[in-house]
Amino acid sequence: MTRLIKRYGNRKLYDPKTSSYITLEGIAALVRGGHDVRVIDNDTGEDLTALVFAQIIVEEEKRKSGILSIPVLRWIIREGEVRIQELLERVDRGREAIE
Repeated sequence: MTRLIKRYGNRKLYDPKTSSYITLEGIAALVRGGHDVRVIDNDTGEDLTALVFAQIIVEEEKRKSGILSIPVLRWIIREGEVRIQELLERVDRGREAIE
């Protein structure tokens, strides 16, 4: 089941399941815990999940300095979504073969 998070006009993120505001760090913890998270704009219904996940990565990069190497970031920019999706599909197939 997808955990829905709403983003309000003041940029605050709200988790209706817990009836409380949640931080980017809190959303990251949900994802790490195996939850399928979806973030939507409360006013428009626009899906903001990719944007919020990118913000989480940026914030973690600031704190941990080096979570993603420059070559990896460069590869992501050059290759784009299609190549990354292909790579992730290969990883998933490999994991399935191991299990």
